[in-house]
Amino acid sequence: MATIITDNDQERVADFYLRLMEHIKMYGAPKRNDKQIWNWVDEMTEQTLSDMVTFAIHNKYWDHSIRDWLIEVSERAPFYMRNISDKRRSSDNNNNIWRLLMLMRESIEYRLKEEDNPRNRLFTQ
Repeated sequence: MATIITDNDQERVADFYLRLMEHIKMYGAPKRNDKQIWNWVDEMTEQTLSDMVTFAIHNKYWDHSIRDWLIEVSERAPFYMRNISDKRRSSDNNNNIWRLLMLMRESIEYRLKEEDNPRNRLFTQ
């Protein structure tokens, strides 16, 4: 019997995606004030961030400003996504986190649609 190895960081990326898609289904758009999403952001590890970037970097709206912000975040020692002063208020850091979440969500959504496209499965049967 094969052992399935789960990666908590990849699971968290999936959690973000599913939560945002749930918002779209319920409200028509992702909601920024979701406490669960921001709790997950506060618990985020460097590997979770890296896994998110793996998807987000393929979005056509990826640009130098988000890349520069990610470099700044990666240099934080110890690693953290938000400090206490960023919580419960608008900041560049929070805006960039939200933007990264949206880039990631759109990229994952696009990949899933491409996989479901019958043209892309013509020779796989």
